[in-house]
Amino acid sequence: MQKKSENETIGCVVPIHRELKLGTLNSILKQAQVTVDELIDQL
Repeated sequence: MQKKSENETIGCVVPIHRELKLGTLNSILKQAQVTVDELIDQL
């Protein structure tokens, strides 16, 4: 998965699971520089 911003492209690995542990999800969001609120807005 990649997130493109004005200054950079940020990549992170997203596992293919139906359910993620909270720690895994938090790690993915941190790598992608996405807040929980931003994630919720996209759902």
